Amino acid sequence: MVYNQPGGAISQGMPTMRYAWLVVALLWVVAFLNYLDRILITSMRDPIVTEFDLTDAQFGLLTSVFLWSYGFLSPLGGFIADRYSRKKVIVFSVLIWSIVTYWTGHVTSFNEMLIARILMGVSEACYIPAGLAMIMDYHRGKTSSLATGLHMSGLYAGLAFGGLGGYIAMDYGWRTGFTLFGGIGVVYAFLLWYFLKEHPFKNQQVSNDAADTGAIKNQDGSTLKSAPGLAEEPGMSSHESGTSQSAISTAANTGLPAAATEPAVVAKPASVSLPAAFKHLFSIRSFYFLLIYFTVLGMVNWLVNGWLPTFLKEHFSLDLGAAGISATGYIQVGSFIGVVLGGLLADRWVTKNQRGRLFVLIIGFTIGAPFLFLMASTSVFWIAIVAMVVFGMARGFNDSNLMPVLRQVADTRYIATGYGFLNLLSTIIGGAMVYVGGALKDADVSLSVTYQVAAVCMLLATWCLFWVRTRRS
Repeated sequence: MVYNQPGGAISQGMPTMRYAWLVVALLWVVAFLNYLDRILITSMRDPIVTEFDLTDAQFGLLTSVFLWSYGFLSPLGGFIADRYSRKKVIVFSVLIWSIVTYWTGHVTSFNEMLIARILMGVSEACYIPAGLAMIMDYHRGKTSSLATGLHMSGLYAGLAFGGLGGYIAMDYGWRTGFTLFGGIGVVYAFLLWYFLKEHPFKNQQVSNDAADTGAIKNQDGSTLKSAPGLAEEPGMSSHESGTSQSAISTAANTGLPAAATEPAVVAKPASVSLPAAFKHLFSIRSFYFLLIYFTVLGMVNWLVNGWLPTFLKEHFSLDLGAAGISATGYIQVGSFIGVVLGGLLADRWVTKNQRGRLFVLIIGFTIGAPFLFLMASTSVFWIAIVAMVVFGMARGFNDSNLMPVLRQVADTRYIATGYGFLNLLSTIIGGAMVYVGGALKDADVSLSVTYQVAAVCMLLATWCLFWVRTRRS
């Protein structure tokens, strides 16, 4: 790609389509480690409870404190990623949480485990907003949902492999998994520092229809014009089309994409401040509906992540290893299908209807929530398997489209901050529900009933999305 400098000079070395997809691949591994490290504990419940003599409520608290610290820091982590370098936020987040994961394998008391889980939440809080925002930097056109979905599939892989924690615990002890994967994460953080590059235009403001019109705005509000349709090229933002007429022939000779502005200028970075981000996001009515939806989804997801291995073990009389891998594996199979199918469907639908990505979200859990209810109600294991796969597909539809929908609702300068606020309520309520699930279980309330209520809430929250208004993607 080419970038116009003052005087019409062209700078090479700008991100290409190939590198845009390499970014997705690099961050896929980060997403994998992100969920693997946090979820290992749920499939190792029995040996941890035995060693530290915990109640179900105390074990649930280990997940809850992670989510609370993760949630409270998410908006700040998102703002830092909007204001400063997304690359640095991502790399240091990976490094710190991997060190904490390694230390978790060496704790000697419940209190130390509790502290480790809090630090895990703090260190992981910055990644998802920064990672998704970086993908939006590189994929602003017709590949937004697919790129987001493929990245999120790394989370599913982490969840699925997290289920192996039960087998690792049975054969090698529960501490081995934390030590091993923590060490791997530390090494990968250094590799990431070398290969991951900041998008050079990430601080520029893009209007909601810039990906279609090629129009971008400077900090002073003036508009830069670009060749129609150029900004839709995957991996190329509308900012990157800022070349002079003299650059077109040069670009043609080199085989690079060409664009034109008259006169040739370089867009200034748009200012980003936390008060401005807060004021902007919470002045949008549609953002409140996204908050409601994602909060309930967080409640449901963390009830599933935190207690599904226990539910399957007790409800279907599975052993620890089989329960752990079943709780993560079947849902993740469905989720893998969902992110690809949901991403492709949304990227095609949005070219014909600006609410196409939103409709994919609504369709997902309108179908998926009743299947969660079915999973909690059946006594036949193969029916539960089918229900988990369909529920997983609904999660995939969500994960490939939530950030692209947010970008259609909010100013692109604040999308990492906005996602951080979504994470805040989602994880705070989700963390509370993991604890409540344990407390209800201690009070002899069946997990089946808990999941049935959660499924009904999920369906109602999904229908709130009909009130969301989006602009052109």
